[in-house]
Amino acid sequence: MATQTLNTHEKMVLSTADRQLVVNALAQIISTNAGGWLSPSHPAKDGIERKHKPLGSNALNAADLAAYLALAGPNHCMDGWSYLSRGLNAYLLGDPHSAWHFAYYAELRAAQSILSASGCGVFNTWNAIIDTNGDIQLVDRGRVLPTHSMVWLALRDVLQFSSGGLASLSGATEVFGHSLADLLTYAFPGQTATQTAARWISDWTFDIGTGIEDKQFRNRCSYGPHHLTPHVAPIGQVVVFMEDFWQSLQPTPGASFLDLDKYLLRRAMITQANEKIQRVQGNNKTPAPLQVIAELNAAYSRMCSAAPTVGYIPQAFFAQATPIEPLIFSAARNKNPAPQDPQPVLARATLLLRMATGVTRRLLMDSGYTKGTELDFWFADLAVEHGFVNSFQEIEDDRSALYSDCALAMGDMVSAFHGATAPVNRAKLFNEPSVKPHAICEVNRIAHWSLQP
Repeated sequence: MATQTLNTHEKMVLSTADRQLVVNALAQIISTNAGGWLSPSHPAKDGIERKHKPLGSNALNAADLAAYLALAGPNHCMDGWSYLSRGLNAYLLGDPHSAWHFAYYAELRAAQSILSASGCGVFNTWNAIIDTNGDIQLVDRGRVLPTHSMVWLALRDVLQFSSGGLASLSGATEVFGHSLADLLTYAFPGQTATQTAARWISDWTFDIGTGIEDKQFRNRCSYGPHHLTPHVAPIGQVVVFMEDFWQSLQPTPGASFLDLDKYLLRRAMITQANEKIQRVQGNNKTPAPLQVIAELNAAYSRMCSAAPTVGYIPQAFFAQATPIEPLIFSAARNKNPAPQDPQPVLARATLLLRMATGVTRRLLMDSGYTKGTELDFWFADLAVEHGFVNSFQEIEDDRSALYSDCALAMGDMVSAFHGATAPVNRAKLFNEPSVKPHAICEVNRIAHWSLQP
């Protein structure tokens, strides 16, 4: 099957996407604190339809579209974490095909969240951006790419070339108050944060084009008899992956995703160190390990001089001869077109959702989300409806407390697995009174603490 690509017109329009009108629309929602996302009279209160496109019978104006994108950014992000929760639950319960299905949709929602927050709307029957003049520009000319194609094709261009995408990326990640792009600039002066952020796109998602490939395998999992697509979920393998997941997603004060971000920062620093040494040497020969370690030590000193709080991460972490990464990273790099299990898409969805969460949080804060309570009409209903708490007051002041239930449940399952008499199957494990599979998979809790200012 031939791979679709963006044509010249589509790329040109996508490069003009801007987020300022979306920021303004979200600021109005936050400042009025009216207890809802859209007014009852909003023309797209029931969703975007063909008639809403420019020159359609009920065309949206730019302000209406911006209000919809202001809603879509945070909600796609939250929905993406919910899809990932369903995917992990299916994996845990021995249904790897459904795990791939849900994890792919988690990826898709994460990408839609990033695009919406950057001023780009992908609506299946039409696609458009809001430009720097506050005008709507249709991406479509002669053809309309459907959601599952346009999202993945548009994401890289919007992030790399548009003002909306670059603004979204610039503050999407922070370690103790410093963006990762800035930290890398401190470590290796001479490269701007914007350039650095653009280069990190493939690191974040391990090639955004993988979304199209994940969709192709998702089609097999979703529509074909499972027997014809061998796919497995051995319980021991699941336990190891889930334990690694929760260790990697543990929140830290001042850095909601520190245990993911520090590995991404280290990888970027290693890349920069190698490139710098090669420039000095005047060749493309692979630098000796001791050369790289020496450059990393110097870069660490420069980074900590500009951002002292980063010193909480030991220097030895960055200057390792043979660095080890969490399982989530190695799984995400698995590009096998017919993988044995759903770990690759589960890992890629997690990393893309981390990025979408950072983009969404930056959008919220730029729109005046400073107290952290302005959207409680949304958070409160979801926390109770999803069964995390009996009353929102239980977590209102400290939403990272939602992590504890999952961490404890994960610890109990690990103990039960290793303490059981071999062989351990799901029935034996899940019949242990201490094991609570549902609590282990409630990763949709993550948005509640990671979107807070």
